[in-house]
Amino acid sequence: MPFADAHLHLLPPGITGFSQTLDRAGITRAFANSAGKAEWQNTLYAARCGPVTPFIGIHPWFCARHTPADLAELDALLARNPAARVGETGLDGAIQTAMPLQEEFFAAQAELARRHHRALSVHCVKAWAGMMKILRRTGPFPAGFIMHGFSGPAELISELTELGGYFSFGPRVLDPRGKRLPSLIKAVPAHRLLCETDFPHGRINGTVPPFPPIDQVTMAVGALAGISGPAETFYENAGRAIGFL
Repeated sequence: MPFADAHLHLLPPGITGFSQTLDRAGITRAFANSAGKAEWQNTLYAARCGPVTPFIGIHPWFCARHTPADLAELDALLARNPAARVGETGLDGAIQTAMPLQEEFFAAQAELARRHHRALSVHCVKAWAGMMKILRRTGPFPAGFIMHGFSGPAELISELTELGGYFSFGPRVLDPRGKRLPSLIKAVPAHRLLCETDFPHGRINGTVPPFPPIDQVTMAVGALAGISGPAETFYENAGRAIGFL
């Protein structure tokens, strides 16, 4: 049974540990995201060691540690690595980093994704107005973008889809206290649904699992969406999202 994990990160032990983790979880395609320049080379290398699609970018939590020169380096790396996509990037209204700086880095990376014709992995927390402003101005995105851990307003789903969006849901769907997620999942077109674990950061009821629970997440999202054969469906969606099928 194929399982695609639309958002996770490398493990501290390195590439060997990461590959073993994918095998143990039964993941047959992993979208490995980086959070900043220090992770780009390892993320790119991981793609040579297994069924990994590398995403290289600058996370909003860490944009204050980066400079415009790092964006230029990212541009050059994308040009040299056609298998690489862009991310994790986005906006976060729950952190202290100034929103104008976050918007500058996100807008630059969105433009790189559009110009290089690459998928984009997007983080958004409490910043939907600014997010939509940049996506509208830069898009549409023919290569698509993934709303990581989507928890935004349901009324944006239609417009985000038109701009090229896919919607990824993670371990929070396994938490019975998550009241909004079922209605959000049902509102997303079935061909735009993805599943993720955000491993090793994603938690189930406050606890990080020992390996990515992609099977549990996939079955839970599939049940809420009313999809039979969810693993195959979401794997095909992932393939369309980043072009490996």
